[in-house]
Amino acid sequence: MKWSFVSFVSISVIFCSSFLNAQSFTTTPYITMPGNNSQIDVVNGYFYYSAPSAFICWVNQYDSVYNIYIRQTSPDSGKNVLIFSDTNQIANPKIAFIDYSSNVRIVWQSFINNHWQILSREIINDTLGNVVSMTDSLNDNIMTSLGSQILAWIQNGNLLVQFLDSAKTSVITLDSVNCSNPEVGKNGLFVVYQKGLTGNRQIYSAIYNSYTNPAWAFAKISKGGDNINPSVGPFEYSISYQSMHNGVWKIISNIIKNDTTGNINYNCENPCVFAYPIPTKRLSSITPFFIVYDSDSLKLNKEVICMPSPVWPHPDTTINLSNSPGDDYAPLISYYHTDTTYIAVFWTHEENGTKDIWMAKTIYTPEIGGVKEPPQVLSNYTLEQNYPNPFNPVTTISYTIAAKDFVTIKVSDLLGKEVATLVNEEKAAGSYSVNFNGSKLSSGVYFYRMQAGSFVETKKLILVK
Repeated sequence: MKWSFVSFVSISVIFCSSFLNAQSFTTTPYITMPGNNSQIDVVNGYFYYSAPSAFICWVNQYDSVYNIYIRQTSPDSGKNVLIFSDTNQIANPKIAFIDYSSNVRIVWQSFINNHWQILSREIINDTLGNVVSMTDSLNDNIMTSLGSQILAWIQNGNLLVQFLDSAKTSVITLDSVNCSNPEVGKNGLFVVYQKGLTGNRQIYSAIYNSYTNPAWAFAKISKGGDNINPSVGPFEYSISYQSMHNGVWKIISNIIKNDTTGNINYNCENPCVFAYPIPTKRLSSITPFFIVYDSDSLKLNKEVICMPSPVWPHPDTTINLSNSPGDDYAPLISYYHTDTTYIAVFWTHEENGTKDIWMAKTIYTPEIGGVKEPPQVLSNYTLEQNYPNPFNPVTTISYTIAAKDFVTIKVSDLLGKEVATLVNEEKAAGSYSVNFNGSKLSSGVYFYRMQAGSFVETKKLILVK
């Protein structure tokens, strides 16, 4: 079945410009199809100084019909693709890439005969596959979440996980009793979730590694109190969640490990954190990021707010991205690309009884100050792409230096944390190879950086288990 397209028409444009790191956000309605458009999810591909692939999916309710649509946002296809339509209630669509390909999978909850089921559909080489039932006869509040390799949901307070490859299809009870709100890392074997009763809910993470026993490693992320609504940003391990303080919801991020919203007396909810994935010389080990969330800081309506991290200039600045008379909530961060690559914040805008999807975008720049460091290329100094890539668990990195020099090659994760040093010694002029063994690491994207004198270059590698 080929994709079915519905044309997109923008009915109005609203602009707001705010200073952030010498950048401006431009805000505009993005999805304004007839009916109500809400319950969005996004997915982002990997990249290095190039435009990533990205998609958004959502529920459109028009009269008594529920529809699920998908649209490519980077590069923007300009076309809304119908995935599923039903007069029965459908909710909570989730989208992820299939492994590390450009193909995507969408899952959603469908309410039939007084119970929920999870349905799925794949898009392989631009062709829609059949609708498949993943699981059936589920009760309320199943809270489905999807990654490239696993599906997670809640059943009777249990956190259940199912691997999506053909070799591991059994359902696993990952945690039991009073679990809720799972959030799967889109591109790895990583889940965050909340556990406990109201007033004492805590945020936990679970990471899968097939080379350890037990394979799943659990960690408590929150530090007491009442904590809900965990979120994983566009890159693995950039986590945020809500925490109750003195009767007010605040935003916590694991990157800076404290309250990001300061001494305020209004609620901040539905956080999503963006962390730049590319370490640069100027940043060293610091990873710049910003957090978006919705807030009831303005009387009678909710607004989408952006807050820079403390490593940005003017860290106390908050930016009202929506700045509208309606309610704006549940923001997610993705990419938007036409002739330029943008960071894009998508959210639901509700006004006069109608829900649409809005977007605020700002030019993608992976370094403080809005200036990207160009790659440095010196004659006869090279760093080759690792082979194989993706790999499991060993890959080879080759490099060449033109003269006797001190050489370092280090591997870091998406947040800039060093995970391995492969070379750290003086080398004579020549060509070399070094192996990297990722058996003790989790699946995901890593970066390796070579420095020899004034030559510096960084490349990415992908570990798949």
